Amino acid sequence: MSNNDHAISANINSSFQELTAAAVDLNQASDELAKSVSELDAALKALNLGIECWVEVGSSSAAGGSVSWTDELGFAKVSGKWGLALRTLHVREGNSDDEAAYWLFNEASRDMRIEAVEFLPALLRALTESAVLKKDQLRTRLDSVRRLTATEDGW
Repeated sequence: MSNNDHAISANINSSFQELTAAAVDLNQASDELAKSVSELDAALKALNLGIECWVEVGSSSAAGGSVSWTDELGFAKVSGKWGLALRTLHVREGNSDDEAAYWLFNEASRDMRIEAVEFLPALLRALTESAVLKKDQLRTRLDSVRRLTATEDGW
């Protein structure tokens, strides 16, 4: 093995050791984020909202605008489970069928989770607004049903 080969090999080993240390730190930070988000997720599930709500995290269009995508953070039912979630919506110009991919928050890509975290307060505000609106709608419907059942003849 030549001196140049030894230098390349040593350089690769050194770079890999640096990558290993960075990966350990990255995974530790990611695990801490997942734990914190799981605590918020459990608290939201305990509220038993049953309301799907989404806020935009980011969007982009391909050159010419023929394809666009939007990433969103939400609280929704994904694969039969309510929870914090992420989705990507793809829209193709001239195509009436939009495509969407859904993940529970901690199952989404690391990049999506990192980007979405700062939008958690906006999601909580949107959920609150949606809950108030749904409550008002339910009260209106309840009043209608009560009036209907309060007639002299009843049922």
